[in-house]
Amino acid sequence: RTTPGLRLDVALDAGAGVGRVTKGCLLRRCKQVHLLEACEAWSRQSRRYLGRKRSERCTFLLGRLEDFTPAAGTYDLIWAQWVLQ
Repeated sequence: RTTPGLRLDVALDAGAGVGRVTKGCLLRRCKQVHLLEACEAWSRQSRRYLGRKRSERCTFLLGRLEDFTPAAGTYDLIWAQWVLQ
C-alpha cells in the first residue's frame, strides 16, 4: 500500500550497487538519497547510471554496511535489499 503524496527528506540505499533502486524508486519519493556501496567500481558506475541531474540529489558513500553507523535521525528510510558482503 502506498501513500500518494508521501515525500521523504533523506533515504539510505544500503548496498546500492549501480543505483537501480535509487533511480527507479527512492528518488521518486525522497529529496535526497545516500548510496552506500562497498565496491568502488559499482559506486563509480552508479554516478554514470543515474546521470548528472539525478546525481546532484545523491551522496555517494564508499564502505561496508556493517561498518556504517549513521547518527540517529539521519534517515527517514533505509533500503537494504540483497546486501551480500
